[in-house]
Amino acid sequence: MRKIKLKTIMAGPGGCFDPGQIISVEDDLAYSLIAGGYAEYVDQAEQKYETAAIEPQEKAVLPRKKHGKFKK
Repeated sequence: MRKIKLKTIMAGPGGCFDPGQIISVEDDLAYSLIAGGYAEYVDQAEQKYETAAIEPQEKAVLPRKKHGKFKK
């Protein structure tokens, strides 16, 4: 298995991948993608991990009103 960084979109039975994404593929597939100019090898020392904070989504629903007793 080799780690490669994609230069273009890649889609197939294994999934859909965006440009810039780092994925692990078999050696022969990695060689084919790199030879075609669709990907490049990723050195383990160069790999950088990004972290992102996920904020909760805002609710578009108004809070329910409290119902009082009916007046007669």
